[in-house]
Amino acid sequence: MRDIDVNEWRDPAIALNRLVKADGVYTFYYDETNNIRRLHVTAEGLNVREPMCFVLGGVAHRGAPRPLDVAGLKAAVRLQASAHELKLAHLGKGDFLSLLKSWRVEAYLDWLKTEALLIHYSAVDPLYWSTVDIVDSIISHEPLAHMQRFHMKLKADLFTILAADIDDIADLFHRFGYPDVGEASREAFIEELLQRLDDREGLLSGFAGQMLKGVLQAGRGRDPLVYLEDEPPNTLLDSFVEFFIHRICLFKHAHHLLDVEPVIQDRLRNCAFHDAGVVLDTYRFVDSRVEPGIQASDALVGLLGKLFSYVTRTDQAQFIADRRRLTPGQSRALAKLNALLDQSDAETPALLHQVVSVSAMRAGQFFLQGH
Repeated sequence: MRDIDVNEWRDPAIALNRLVKADGVYTFYYDETNNIRRLHVTAEGLNVREPMCFVLGGVAHRGAPRPLDVAGLKAAVRLQASAHELKLAHLGKGDFLSLLKSWRVEAYLDWLKTEALLIHYSAVDPLYWSTVDIVDSIISHEPLAHMQRFHMKLKADLFTILAADIDDIADLFHRFGYPDVGEASREAFIEELLQRLDDREGLLSGFAGQMLKGVLQAGRGRDPLVYLEDEPPNTLLDSFVEFFIHRICLFKHAHHLLDVEPVIQDRLRNCAFHDAGVVLDTYRFVDSRVEPGIQASDALVGLLGKLFSYVTRTDQAQFIADRRRLTPGQSRALAKLNALLDQSDAETPALLHQVVSVSAMRAGQFFLQGH
């Protein structure tokens, strides 16, 4: 059994990000999208060549569980009587831009507002998550502690360099057994990173490239690089269960209603959550067919998954052009989504959690707000 002290998980996150209202009583309904379960590398490349953003989240409201007007939602989107539960596919199909054209998506967003529902999510770019340990391992050393205030920028820039060629990053990681690079291979690994930085220097501004180069060069002589040794080789992401645990711990006074997912159920079944020695029992798995909050979350999480995958896998020139070409209907739906996100952020920024590069965060903000 894995014993988890929820305060050891939540307190650093609250202090680091100056989060408020994490002690509030809420009810969270969850679904997930783009769960690849595991990301690893082989001689043939990544087991999932281009993993999209994983999103865990859905709708939420203050207080204990309460009835939601799912009948009104189904009527608003004209769901066929033969459909047992609402899915994103009932609202529209295609990529994020295509979904914004659907009147049903707009009707769904109107229903969220009418029901006074909040949005919550934890969005994770698996490829970005797989690379952050490189920078963290280097700047964790005391002589480089002053660079920790730039850690988000450094990680984003390194990710820009590596993500430019997914096949190449898979080959590099496989040859070095990443993240289990080890002491013997540390310098050779960093030399290859520096070579890629030189080859792709046009992807970064001159100052950003020089700052990243300086950090990587400093890493050659640092012993140990703590997150790059004694790790499971070739395993970039073993499970998304840590993100479920993070939400349960962060909102320790909330009710967490999760969609049935056997792999996650098995992992959480082996976890015992404690708060100052008191056993917590704040989550349960619920069949989406009988829980309206889960159905509402399915559509929302699917939409957010499309959004995050779009902004993390589209170059800047393209998404700027796409933003300018939005139809009035697309612009209206996007504004309604943005208003709901702003409302949730105003309730508490803790509701909205992103593990994506700072460049992707800015891209998402620009696309949602237009500036």
